[in-house]
Amino acid sequence: MSNRIELERSFILNEVKEKRIMEKIKQENFKLVSEEVEEDTYFSDEDLYFVKNRICLRTRKINDNYLELTYKPKSTEETEKFGKKEVNIQLNVKDYEDIKFIINQLGYITYVSLKKYRTTYSKLVNGIERNIMLDELKGIGKFIELEVLSEKEDKQKMLSELEDFIDEFECRNLKQKQMPYRDIAKKYEKIKAWNGRGIMLKIYNLANKKEYLKEVAILEYNEWGKIQENNEELEIKITKKINKINEQFKEKNFCKLILLDNDKLIGFISIFPTDGDESKDLFPWYSTMYVKADYRGKGYSRILNDAIIEEAKRRKIKRLYLKTKLNKYYEKFGAKFLEILSNGEKLYYIDIVGDKDEK
Repeated sequence: MSNRIELERSFILNEVKEKRIMEKIKQENFKLVSEEVEEDTYFSDEDLYFVKNRICLRTRKINDNYLELTYKPKSTEETEKFGKKEVNIQLNVKDYEDIKFIINQLGYITYVSLKKYRTTYSKLVNGIERNIMLDELKGIGKFIELEVLSEKEDKQKMLSELEDFIDEFECRNLKQKQMPYRDIAKKYEKIKAWNGRGIMLKIYNLANKKEYLKEVAILEYNEWGKIQENNEELEIKITKKINKINEQFKEKNFCKLILLDNDKLIGFISIFPTDGDESKDLFPWYSTMYVKADYRGKGYSRILNDAIIEEAKRRKIKRLYLKTKLNKYYEKFGAKFLEILSNGEKLYYIDIVGDKDEK
């Protein structure tokens, strides 16, 4: 069993950058360590507490001749910055199916499996191991992961080394991978299932799809606004709402995401800087989760939730607050109860966990 501290940062790789990275690897004399096919299976509890809290329980089979079991504990604010311990136990590859069977019998479910083609290069710099992993998930995309690894747990030094590593390989202009491979594979699995049924789902920022703005404004008003009998007055209210949303687009912590199926609006969700007159000291807010009536009960709210959480990560938001009159609905998304507000609504929070814990 090995205990180690590692820090890594991952980015989405394009063909042009991949070519430059290969030239830099050669120039800096990185050694080719391995070319592997990794088959990962991730496990969780039935309530998906592991998934919500970035706890990793995983088997990894490499090239059909190596097997290890990995555990990484729950994420905290410190581990988001410095990484965390991982425990790896080498197993006999012949016991692969038996190991998965035992894990399932202990009450853990198989969450997702993926196959990853990985080429690894390595070099020792300042006493710390630097690794470059070039990954390909067939049918999903290519990625680069830069990693620093040490048994000494000199966290601040490792963090500085990682930042230098990123700069030296000019990766800051690449889009950062916002989810661990586990969640990317699960998301792709869901989309593939939807598409197999003729459903083409896409998430967009409403700021970039303003042709849907009026429809969103009408749905919001019908759901949460005061009903007006006069059609002319209603049109005025809708116009004001459209103008308000357009102004909100300029605010730092405002975002409204929409879910489309073949260009047809299914629902939307938002991040608000503030939400109402109560708890003004709390911000920002998870708000306006909405799925059209014909689409409810089909898992679309989960897609919207996952999208807004990823958007919060991208914006470096650490916690979102939400209020609702619904009973035990948002707990399935990881919301934790705080208190009952004076207007009778329940106040919750959702901690936003980053993606530095799993590969």
